[in-house]
This record gives sequence, structure tokens and C-alpha cells, in this order.
Amino acid sequence: MNERVRLVLTTLGIAFLGNLARAAVSPEGAGLALAFGSFLLLPLLPVLALALQQRHPGVRWGAGLAAALASALCSFVLLDPQHNQDANIGLGLYVIFGWVPVLGGAALLGGVLGRLALPHAPTDPPLPPLSWRGWGWPLVLPLLGAALNLWAEWRLSQRVQAEFSHHIPAPDLLALLAATLPMLLLLLAVSALPLTLLRNAAQRRGQAQPFLAWWWVTLGLLTLAQVWWTAWPRLAG
Repeated sequence: MNERVRLVLTTLGIAFLGNLARAAVSPEGAGLALAFGSFLLLPLLPVLALALQQRHPGVRWGAGLAAALASALCSFVLLDPQHNQDANIGLGLYVIFGWVPVLGGAALLGGVLGRLALPHAPTDPPLPPLSWRGWGWPLVLPLLGAALNLWAEWRLSQRVQAEFSHHIPAPDLLALLAATLPMLLLLLAVSALPLTLLRNAAQRRGQAQPFLAWWWVTLGLLTLAQVWWTAWPRLAG
């Protein structure tokens, strides 16, 4: 198994231990802990993508493991049933932005410690250059998904405003766009990990296919998941 794939599987496994620990400590919230397990792993994916770019193995593993431990701790704390009786704003903010200040800071510290722990570890040779031609076009899919979500939110706001016209103001397009933007940013950040793995594999082979095709499939599935969870409930309702 490729060393970078082992790093991804190891870090995701460590991070999920936070959900399992919360389920064990708080049986009344076990369902929430396990159901939100996949969502709380999302902020870890872009941090892993950045860690995989590092050529020094100590930096790579130090950053990945530190981010995974921080992710497990965040999951354990945020999934406390006492904090989820009402809307948990901290949980939502962590899912969307937690990879920048929380996990990113942990990865930076872990990378420094990993570099100091393995000062003489052999650095990976640079990968052969590979053209970026074609790799940006799949990003059109999440943009189209975000546009569909915006339209669905607009239609829903129009229906609500028509039904309660005396109490609810007309929908504001800028406000709806601002509400859609965080989900788009999260989707693009999450896609950084599969892009990194597929690009690295393509560079080692010296050819874009079939990895570019898998990149299209990956973003297509992520976009479908985005539409299913956001646009479809609004259109069906």
C-alpha cells in the first residue's frame, strides 16, 4: 500500500476515535456521535491534502497525526449531548472553517515536531512535472451545484414570502448567495484531498488518465451529495 494512502487511512481512523469515545462516554448521544461522524471528518480532508504535499516524511506524518488528534478531540467535545440540545453554532462553524485555525494550527505544530524528530529522514524526490490542463474543468460541477442550491433557496423563499407576505420580507439575493457560499467553500476544500492523491498518482505515472477521469467522477459524486442534502429538500418541500 502506498505510504501516503496509509497516512490518510491512519489519520481518518484516529480522528473517528473521537466519535467512538463520545458514543462510549455518552450513550444517550451515541446516535448523534455516529451519525455526524462523517461530517466532522470533513475539516480534516484539506489539512491532509496539505500534509501530503510535504516531501519530508517527518513533516508529512507529524502534520497528519497532529491534525487527526486535534480532530478527535474536537469531535469528542462538540458532540457532547449537553451542547446539542439546541442549535450548536460551534459545530457548524467547525465543519465549515475548522480546518483553518484549529486543525491547521495543529498540523503546523505537528509538522515542526516531526521535522525535529526525524532530521535525517530521506526527502522524497520531486515528482515529474505534469500539465494542469483539464484538471480545472471538473470544478465547474460544484459551481453548478451551488447555482442550483441558490436557485432552490430562492424558490423556497419566494413560496414562503407569498404565503406569509405580511410578515416576511421579499427574498434578498445577496443574503441567499452569502448563505450558499460557505457550503461551496467547504466542498472545494474537501475536494483538495482526492485532487492531491489523484494528481500525485498521475505524476508518478507521467500521464493524466485514468486519474483525471476519476477526478471527474469524484467531483460529480460530491456535487450530487451537495444537491441531495441542500437543493433537493428545498425543491421537494
